[in-house]
Parts: sequence; C-alpha cells; structure tokens
Amino acid sequence: MNKSKINLIILNLFMFVALLSGCATERTFMPQVAGQDVPRANFTIDFEKRYNLVCSQYQGPSRSYENVKIIGYTGTEVKESSGTLSKGYAHFSHWLVVERVDARKVYLPMSSIIVLEETDREKK
Repeated sequence: MNKSKINLIILNLFMFVALLSGCATERTFMPQVAGQDVPRANFTIDFEKRYNLVCSQYQGPSRSYENVKIIGYTGTEVKESSGTLSKGYAHFSHWLVVERVDARKVYLPMSSIIVLEETDREKK
C-alpha cells in the first residue's frame, strides 16, 4: 500500500473518531472564545511532520510522547506467537502507530490521545 493511501486512511479514521465523539456535529452557531466567533478555518494533519502527543492513561497521570511521526494504525488481526493471524484480540484493532526518533514504534488507543502538537521544527 502506498504512503498517500495510508495517509488518506488515517485521515479518514481521525475524521470518523471526531464524528463519533461529537466534534464534527453540524452546528447552527459558531463556537466562541472570549465572546468572539472562532474563525472558520479547516486544518488537516500533515503526516510528514513530527508531533508531540499527550495521552491519558487509565486511572493514572497523562503520558507524553515527543517528536513522534504518525505512521499508521493497527488492523483487525493480531499475529500469534505461532505466526498465524487471529481476530480474537479486537481490543488492539485500530490503534494509532507512531514512530519515535530512534525508530521504536508506540501503539496507542485512539481514544487515549488528548493533545496533538506540532514538534518544534529545530528538533528534527
């Protein structure tokens, strides 16, 4: 699968999650900050950039992942130790996969991400 197709799938997944969480509901009014309408601007996530993520943890403090690159997400199947694929682990399907600077991968449940921040460009 080529990189642009993967990026499109990930973007669609993010939009689907936003829709489910109520962030993308149609409104008849504009959100306001300090009594002023928020500008009508649509931003997309650039998967070529690196980000700092803050994730919530079940009954624990939040955890940060700095300077990571979003590289994909897990599918519906998990590889068993025998090498066979199994769909018996639905809990791990559609987790976001990010890559650290040292190339280690981090797998995160989509619902755990609470902040996505562009990394300082000088830290590349």
